[in-house]
Amino acid sequence: MTTSAHPAPADTTTADTAALEVIGTALYQGNSYRLIYEAERNLIWLDYSTEYLDWATGDAWAASLNEQGALAYQLKGGVHVEWDGDWRLPATPHPAYEFGYDGTSTAGFNVTSSDLGHLYYASLGNKGNQALDGTYPQPGVGLQNTGPFENLKVDFYWLNEYADHPAIAWFFGTHIGYQGDDQKDWPFNYAIAVRGGRVTRTSLETIGTAAYQGSEYKLIWDEAQDLVWLDYTAPFNNWESQLKWAAGLNSDGALTVSLDPAYEVSWTGGWRLPATEDGPAHYGYDGTTLCGYNTKNSEWTRLYYGALGNKALQGLDGSMPELPAPDSERPAVDDDGAFDFAAAFGQFFANHVPFENLKAEHYWSGTEYGNYPAKAWYIITGVGYLGAINKQFHFSFAMAVRPAEVRRTGA
Repeated sequence: MTTSAHPAPADTTTADTAALEVIGTALYQGNSYRLIYEAERNLIWLDYSTEYLDWATGDAWAASLNEQGALAYQLKGGVHVEWDGDWRLPATPHPAYEFGYDGTSTAGFNVTSSDLGHLYYASLGNKGNQALDGTYPQPGVGLQNTGPFENLKVDFYWLNEYADHPAIAWFFGTHIGYQGDDQKDWPFNYAIAVRGGRVTRTSLETIGTAAYQGSEYKLIWDEAQDLVWLDYTAPFNNWESQLKWAAGLNSDGALTVSLDPAYEVSWTGGWRLPATEDGPAHYGYDGTTLCGYNTKNSEWTRLYYGALGNKALQGLDGSMPELPAPDSERPAVDDDGAFDFAAAFGQFFANHVPFENLKAEHYWSGTEYGNYPAKAWYIITGVGYLGAINKQFHFSFAMAVRPAEVRRTGA
């Protein structure tokens, strides 16, 4: 264990790094700060640095980010985060101070086993004051590369507490790449927060908007299906009426499309209801049938299960969950007058981002049921059920899709 002096920090410049990715923002105290994913360690950094503070205050600040409402996340389209643990100060796994510079020590230079040391050296590509071969000082030392960080300071940051001494905590100095320890009551270190998380991506991206009947609605690119979804739900109606509604979107002036300059779109078809592979509607749940749960034979189910990652009411093994008892005080219908699947089965329809207007309800497919032409295919997005029902059924909503080839321009 040692206590170090705190030399003056140096200047820094920004350079991109492929090891780090901005996956969205978090609203904190009225301002938005980047959420930066470090894939190699499955860590997500909040790009916010506190003012100078002692260790206890910094540790309490990081813990406070886990309180309800402390952060409001806005993830990029197609990004899903499976959080692992809470917001905390960066940590080092080592119990005791052992100085070195060859990358095998617990303190000193070129320590990449700690969260902040790995970020500084491995992910951002910065140099320590002492090289791996002992060269001292080495050229280009310090936080020269900040990558996507906008608020990472050239200074000292608190890490976790020192295991063998309750009055001591670890720190990392980004000005020279030094990891050491210090008295917890030292009031001149910064704090930054990190949280474990695994990032996965769906095939959904918002590529623009469409003005429809005086309001703006998202255009959502479903890359896996080469479709663009209009994020608007038409009021419930029978199948023929919803077919006509979707076809009407192709009329001149029905939609005014405004594309994000980051995308180019070549439309390969017109607006229509989502299609379903037709065939015998034999019920099943193991993913091999056309009707039932866990099916992938419809543009609807490929969205629900694949792109959005939702669950079925009945599992692939046939298991059924224990559903909550009916609530006599909860209405059986929602504001639209249809059965309130969102209230009854919201646990299954958990993922809808980036959609804002997709309901947990009945939705029509544009495909007629060939074995019985009086019926058409439909989905219940509240539970992931695909089936066929009489075309005159009046309580199904509709959403429109359009085939397209979309290219990212990089703008």
